[in-house]
Amino acid sequence: MTETDMWIVRYAEIALKGGNRAFFEQALHRDIKRRLAACGAPAVTRTHGRLWVNDDPKYREQVRRELQLLPGIQSFSLAHRCANDLETLKTRGWEIFRDAWAADRPTRFRITTRRADKRYPMKSEEVSRELGAHLLQNAPDGLLSVSLSEPELNLHVEIHGDFAAVHLVIEQGTGGLPIGTGGNVMCLLSGGIDSPVAAWQMIRRGCKVHHVFFENRTFLGRGAYDKVERLSKQLAHFQGRTTLTAVPFSDIQVAIRDHCEPRNRVVLYRRFMYRIAERIMRRHRCLGLVTGENIGQVASQTLENLRAVDITVEAPVYRPLLCMDKLHIIDIAKRIGTFETSIEEAPDCCSVFLPKRPETRARIEAMEADETHLDVETLEQQAIEAADCIKLG
Repeated sequence: MTETDMWIVRYAEIALKGGNRAFFEQALHRDIKRRLAACGAPAVTRTHGRLWVNDDPKYREQVRRELQLLPGIQSFSLAHRCANDLETLKTRGWEIFRDAWAADRPTRFRITTRRADKRYPMKSEEVSRELGAHLLQNAPDGLLSVSLSEPELNLHVEIHGDFAAVHLVIEQGTGGLPIGTGGNVMCLLSGGIDSPVAAWQMIRRGCKVHHVFFENRTFLGRGAYDKVERLSKQLAHFQGRTTLTAVPFSDIQVAIRDHCEPRNRVVLYRRFMYRIAERIMRRHRCLGLVTGENIGQVASQTLENLRAVDITVEAPVYRPLLCMDKLHIIDIAKRIGTFETSIEEAPDCCSVFLPKRPETRARIEAMEADETHLDVETLEQQAIEAADCIKLG
């Protein structure tokens, strides 16, 4: 057979899908081909429990970055694919090990063998013993020792029907499920750090995320809109085509300022946003709303305030960041590439007419009483009719 370098792509949850496994495998296969189209469009093939991507040194680092953040991939490795007879495995195994080994110091190592093809005449443990003995024979005395529990180098061997793959490094992917296998959702994207991460968490679980943004160019200019559009494009890189609906919100905010209790403004803003987002959500056949809310992070995100907002919609509201620490959220934002955009100075519309002492323990009755002073249906309908929807990805 022709020897070559290839990427091994592994998944975890997909393997537990039983009768639906083929559906998820096909979805991941499709996503890999889409994401790597700009990397020379390498061939992607499937064997039981694995996907294989042809390697091209010119695109190697780009492929690595794409595989790290593609939902559904648990781990991956750049491996050498060769014949699966023992002599070839010894030769190639020693070459790969030698290139990575610092031969001037003692090193603990192990061999980990996996037989995907159980018809192979030797058991996994036997292959590991033979290859380990070969490495010890080729190394200077005393510089290599076997350690199964704390190896410094671990040579991995996968044996398949008519070939084997040998490698040293296993790189971690993002896990989760392939994009589009979990249905459509609508994310309220604010432009801060949290909501893009919330969208990403849903993408990682197989959802296709559409976005709605409430903008107030009258008082804030266009900066926030441009920022959110860039964030949407960054998220579209992971999931492919999506939409961003920008809803003008200044008239609603002015009406709330003029007719409602100042301390209730932020919660009332959110109640309007949820109702409008739910109506837009149904146009895109989404199955729920997504927000970046986190318990107690700001005044509008106490449990009482969240309840006062939730009650306005029938759609489920998904909050993947609800109990996460802020530092963890920031770490994810940096990893997926949205952090630098999110921290750019551009206030969101909830900062308009912000009261000195916003309500932190909202009573639903008080919010409903304030809304009787407004023509809620007309304000919402006018905002929806003036909304601008763009396609991304």
